[in-house]
Amino acid sequence: MKIISVFVLAAHLLAMNLASAGPLACVWMEWRGRRQHPETGTASLVARLAWHAWYALIAGVLLGLLLGWLDWVRGDRLVTILPAFSRKLAWGIAEIACSIAWTGLYCGWLSWRPPQTGLARAMHRSLAILSATNLLYHFPILLRVLSKAAHGQIQLPHEPITAAHFRLWAFQPDVVAQAVHFALASIAVTGVYVLICGGANEVWRRHAARAALAASLLQIPVGVWLLAHLPEQAQLLGGSIPSAVAFGTSIVLAFSLMHHLAAASFGETDRPQIRRIAALLLLTVLCMTATLRLPHN
Repeated sequence: MKIISVFVLAAHLLAMNLASAGPLACVWMEWRGRRQHPETGTASLVARLAWHAWYALIAGVLLGLLLGWLDWVRGDRLVTILPAFSRKLAWGIAEIACSIAWTGLYCGWLSWRPPQTGLARAMHRSLAILSATNLLYHFPILLRVLSKAAHGQIQLPHEPITAAHFRLWAFQPDVVAQAVHFALASIAVTGVYVLICGGANEVWRRHAARAALAASLLQIPVGVWLLAHLPEQAQLLGGSIPSAVAFGTSIVLAFSLMHHLAAASFGETDRPQIRRIAALLLLTVLCMTATLRLPHN
């Protein structure tokens, strides 16, 4: 069951990464493509990315529900503290519904009749920005706070949890670092997606590789920051042998991924190179996920 949860969580994170940064990438590509690269087939690539980000969001929600069911079957401690956060979870459901609606409207508008006027384009882009920032801001923070509460790192009050309580927990260093880590991972995953699905758009493949490389490089200081404030760091650095092995392997894979992304950013974007990048990304996410899940009972 624990191994299954590793694969489900990895798929959930990849889907939510694409759902979170994909709409922002669409806005940036559409804006830049209109001015600098009108000949590169940007419109079709943006439409494909937008729809796939929407599908990824729906898949990510379903995988999240499956992961919750697996945790419930295993008797995970996270399940026992959910009633205390019932109000926040209700808002979370509403926010997920809003993001699904906003991304769906963005995709439908783009496919039905792409906006032509400046005002229409601004309104259209705002749908993507609202959806992406909603996901990037709320859910990494909420899930990290829930995880800390489940492991006794937060003292839950006897009275109902208020927004003031949650804000106090949300601005702890490890929670903020987790949110930044997720945002950078979302950029990297979306960059690799564009690299894979860019087709003949060599310009966008190079841009995508550079964005993924920049996000991956920034993960180094953010990872140190996160590790320094994680109460669970003993598990990552030797408290659990499987976790330590997975963590060490993920570091090696991440540096190999950055090496290949650097080559792609300078134009080495043939199919074997792209397949290597995709495989390294998947293996890195799997190992990072195993690092988090294997120590848990």
